[in-house]
Amino acid sequence: MSEKYLERYKKHFKNPDIIKYRWKHEELPACYPRLWSEEASRCCGF
Repeated sequence: MSEKYLERYKKHFKNPDIIKYRWKHEELPACYPRLWSEEASRCCGF
């Protein structure tokens, strides 16, 4: 995520929980489904 988008998120969302990865759009669920499901579960509080 570039600094431009990071600032945008901080502007519109109070205290966003942003996890920075160096993956491209949709690369996480497509190439790393287990890691994606773990992160989604963590975000949802499971």
